[in-house]
Amino acid sequence: MSIRLSDEYEEAFGRMLAELDQKPDVACEPMSACWPIIGHEYQGDLLVISQAPNGWEGKLDVHQLKYPEYRNRVVKKARAVAESGICNLATRCPMLWVTDQWKGTRQAPSTGKSSFWRVVRLVVDRLNLGDAERDNWPSALAWSNLYKVSPKEGGNPAKNLKAAQEPAAIALIKRELAELAPRRVLALTGLDWFTPFAEALGLNLVKETGPVIDAYAFDGDTHWLVARHPSRLPKDLTESAFADMVAHAFWRQSA
Repeated sequence: MSIRLSDEYEEAFGRMLAELDQKPDVACEPMSACWPIIGHEYQGDLLVISQAPNGWEGKLDVHQLKYPEYRNRVVKKARAVAESGICNLATRCPMLWVTDQWKGTRQAPSTGKSSFWRVVRLVVDRLNLGDAERDNWPSALAWSNLYKVSPKEGGNPAKNLKAAQEPAAIALIKRELAELAPRRVLALTGLDWFTPFAEALGLNLVKETGPVIDAYAFDGDTHWLVARHPSRLPKDLTESAFADMVAHAFWRQSA
């Protein structure tokens, strides 16, 4: 099943970019914008949310976003990459970019060296959504970011860039939830990053004190887990144990 986000979502994405131009303290370094990516086998089982893209396709100049033609090109590029994949093949699952780049290429770093994607792969396996030994395991996922715009060369957005896009970013997450209707959401962001979004979404978070899960919530048919970013794990905790704890929390709290 292939899901395409609505034209209303596209308009909201464009408004987010327009608002960035109104913030004079946003850095002028090259940025990139990442549209959510939906695997062709996604059936609402798991939406994974990260903090922000760590470098991405396309490049934008924040101070050119005041021009509607430029802004429209940026939106169309972000959407095209998300729907047709980095390989630009509309018939191929766009989430396979993760396994395409598992060992890295000359143009892109290795996703296999990313603790985020290694843990997500194990979580997919533990939840029986895909076989971690097969290259198509990411196809069952939808993937988004709290903040859609970040430095082109990688790294998280600075405090001022986060603040500039936060209201629009919250509105986009709300639309994603409405259109993707996930039954499980795993926010691998840490509670510090996720709290403004939780408050705006009206989530009644129940805080946890363990080494992996920061909080959980139920919102209608959606089960939320907010977990630490895998790069912040205690040194004595393996990624396999991390995935086990996430899967157990989903199973146990839904029982």
